[in-house]
Amino acid sequence: MARSNEISNRPVGLALIGCALICTIIVFGYVAGWWSPQRLTQDRLAAAFVQVNGPHPGFRLNHAKGGWAGGLLVISWVAVGVY
Repeated sequence: MARSNEISNRPVGLALIGCALICTIIVFGYVAGWWSPQRLTQDRLAAAFVQVNGPHPGFRLNHAKGGWAGGLLVISWVAVGVY
């Protein structure tokens, strides 16, 4: 009896594998930009920064400006009981 159930479930399993494969191809195509030619690219982003802020020779576009924070960590053995 179990053998007949395995055979009847085979098309369902193959259909699920096929759907998973098709969904993977669609997601990969979307991420790769095959279906969205107006997608934001690195060159378009850099051009927008230059258009808004003007050219800055010698500096990287869209690069962190370098913030810094300092502090002191004081460990209290009283707080050990809270954990």
